[in-house]
Amino acid sequence: MGSGSNATKITRSETFGGLLKTRPVAKTDRLMLHALFQETPPQFGILIPKRLAKRAVDRNTLKRLIRHACQDALGEYQGKFLVRLSKPVKAIGQSDRAAWWTELQQLFSDLSRRVPSQR
Repeated sequence: MGSGSNATKITRSETFGGLLKTRPVAKTDRLMLHALFQETPPQFGILIPKRLAKRAVDRNTLKRLIRHACQDALGEYQGKFLVRLSKPVKAIGQSDRAAWWTELQQLFSDLSRRVPSQR
């Protein structure tokens, strides 16, 4: 993993609610990134609603991709982050993973353009 592998998962549901009340700091066609910048090590959550990704295999694939991208990209920031799916998705095949990875990279590059590095 990259230098940002110290980002950990959010486990408390209150944190998810607080993050959902914030405006997204970055968006792509199918994903949104919410953030609360605080003086804490980076933490991230993933929200993939069952109504938007019906098949468990697709939800799990997205979670794996997002988790990997978050651990790589969020190490330079402090605070809590939530990546959520905003549009319905159909079956995610092997060939779709590259497109999702590109979209995740775009999401985090939008974050870096909007928020100065906190190193």
